[in-house]
Amino acid sequence: MHLRKHRAGSTSHGHVWDEDGQVIEVPDHHGAELLHIPDGGFEAVDPATLPDPEPVLVDDEMVEEPGLEPVLTEPAPVEDAAVDEAPKRRGRPPKLKE
Repeated sequence: MHLRKHRAGSTSHGHVWDEDGQVIEVPDHHGAELLHIPDGGFEAVDPATLPDPEPVLVDDEMVEEPGLEPVLTEPAPVEDAAVDEAPKRRGRPPKLKE
């Protein structure tokens, strides 16, 4: 389901409306919940009525739908990573007996 938010600044389950009148695709069940909010400012939109997105340049490539390209959020874990030494102990060292 595509929802238009008349006033920017709302977020819901990871979906963000950054601009007034912006249209975002959300799961149908989630969109139905948002449409039931009194004075929530949400409106269901037929995606066939939306203009074609303007291509944008991302990493030297033209992308038709910005925001749908994969994004690196953190380094990928190294497979078969080995630990060479135990972590250093914090705090006071243990007392040695003489």
